[in-house]
Amino acid sequence: HGGKTEPEPPPPAKGRRSLLPAGAGEAGGGRRVSMSDFEVVGYLGAGGSSQVHLVQRVGELPQRLFALKAVRKNHLSARRVAEESRILQTLRHPFIVGLHYAFEDEIRLYLVLSYAGGGDLLAQLERHGRVAEPAARLCFAEVVSALSYLHTQQVLYRDLKPENLLLGHDGHILLADFGVSKRLVQQQRTQQQTQQQPRPPLDRKDSSGGALRDGTTPHRACCGDAATSTMVGTPAYMAPEVVLGHEYSYAADWWSAGILLHELLTNEAPFSDQSIAGLWNHLRRPGLCFRVSAEDRKRMSEAACDLIEKLLVADASARASWRPLPH
Repeated sequence: HGGKTEPEPPPPAKGRRSLLPAGAGEAGGGRRVSMSDFEVVGYLGAGGSSQVHLVQRVGELPQRLFALKAVRKNHLSARRVAEESRILQTLRHPFIVGLHYAFEDEIRLYLVLSYAGGGDLLAQLERHGRVAEPAARLCFAEVVSALSYLHTQQVLYRDLKPENLLLGHDGHILLADFGVSKRLVQQQRTQQQTQQQPRPPLDRKDSSGGALRDGTTPHRACCGDAATSTMVGTPAYMAPEVVLGHEYSYAADWWSAGILLHELLTNEAPFSDQSIAGLWNHLRRPGLCFRVSAEDRKRMSEAACDLIEKLLVADASARASWRPLPH
């Protein structure tokens, strides 16, 4: 691992106060798991307040590998990890990392997550450069599937970027790291407010609302009033409404998806020539309208350019989005 010094695996300890929801660490039959149920077989890395080890269940056959994330309870991020556990427990999707167990001792919180052996998408971009369009199409479709599912579960992801997309040995992606995700609560509306609320047009053909010709729909049609205003995430991927401190909702994730798609196809961010301060000043401009450069148009199809431009729309209500396909 590039000369990293492997820290000692976290020692087991007896439980005390609980930050995790009831039933989070049950192994079946009501018995709770602990560090003594796992054997550490490798070290995967560290991020801020957490360490991640490669582990397997003691005595389990056939053996499965898991990623065990450990964070100290006295760190400010501990409650975020606890909330990450609460969100992941409710999710089941083939392109979202699975939470198998969550438990704690008096020192640390532990999440036992699906292990993706192919590293993250950022490492692949740094190693191999831009992604060929057929492969990028598959990767992006899986991201869209995961995000649209999250939104139906009232979860706003808020940190889409290549580092948080893990690759399995089979080449499929797993959306990971829900540390800044938020479950949105739909506001209650009175009957009078509902009657007064204008309905979005159903047959518009441009990017200002209604049906779009690539099958996407504007954000207004699918997210209602659920919103938040906390500025969190990675600056280069934040939507204009987040940077401006406005209330925002699921459309913020689709802006980040547009940044991601541009990076996949060009290995460059659409605003990569600016500092974060310069980028944020750019995003604050009234009437911001992104257009794919003439040079980048030579490297991608017209359909890809069109989609990126519909995702990188400053007006969140006009931004393209997706709904899950019916089963």
